Amino acid sequence: MLVRKAQTDDAAAIAKVNVDTWRSAFCDIISDAYLEALSYTNREKNFRELICQSGDLSFAYVAEDEAGAIVGFTMGGREREGINNYAGEIYALYVSEPWQKNGVGKMLVKAATGQLFQSGISSLLLWTLAQGSACGFYEKLGGRLIINKPFAIEKDEIMFAAYGWDNIEVLL
Repeated sequence: MLVRKAQTDDAAAIAKVNVDTWRSAFCDIISDAYLEALSYTNREKNFRELICQSGDLSFAYVAEDEAGAIVGFTMGGREREGINNYAGEIYALYVSEPWQKNGVGKMLVKAATGQLFQSGISSLLLWTLAQGSACGFYEKLGGRLIINKPFAIEKDEIMFAAYGWDNIEVLL
């Protein structure tokens, strides 16, 4: 498994991981209509733009299997909502279902944390679906539940949970 900085040419594969993961992981939480309407093409365009904006304090990493296929990704940067003085944030962390529970997520968290730490950031948070299976993963990594907050997805209010690390050195 190789974790490396994402390049714009990775956008289509990142979009596929993102859409497929939403459809498999959130099928009992988010409406079928919303999940079916997710577009690889639209997500690819969004990810291409985000990767182009990457810098010291905004980043994207991908995980590749031995054949060079992208099986996971993470994106992050500065914390965006000013919650409890957390300086960094992982905006996205997704691993294709067949690769989950194989250490890929942990490798991506380590890459994200390393980038934040090198940029002088020592704390971070991330958002995940409060009913999602990822909560246990973040708790095993030492994340502390900070807050639950509803977000609108179409006509539904979906509860999200923020997990935080006061000192990201434990993740390096």
